[in-house]
Amino acid sequence: MAKRWFISPVLGNGMKGNAYRLKARDVPHDHQISIIVSDADGVPVLPWGLCIVSASGFAELDADAQVEPIGAVDLQATLSLLTAGQLNRLNNALTSRGVDLTGITGVSTFAEVLLRIGQKLGESNVLRMQAGP
Repeated sequence: MAKRWFISPVLGNGMKGNAYRLKARDVPHDHQISIIVSDADGVPVLPWGLCIVSASGFAELDADAQVEPIGAVDLQATLSLLTAGQLNRLNNALTSRGVDLTGITGVSTFAEVLLRIGQKLGESNVLRMQAGP
């Protein structure tokens, strides 16, 4: 079972039978841990969240233009593993969501990128999610 990180849009309206959830959750998977930033009433503050998914394959998530892949679970791997196109897509996905990438370069690790996403989400220990699914 492989694990990968994704940024996914929030779906649902919070009503019975249509709970707030990440779009990535609607795709077949074995396990998933998600972060959706919500206000005091449980309404999502941002239209997106972060998740780590455990599955035997990721073809459906990879094919969904609204779901952005972050990478595999080896958090010490550097962004230099990404092709120029993958790095550009990741950069665009994160900057368009207001994630501060100042100082992030090709030698930065996936852990550093996830920590920046966590800062935007107000989740100081986002890396603990890796112990999940």
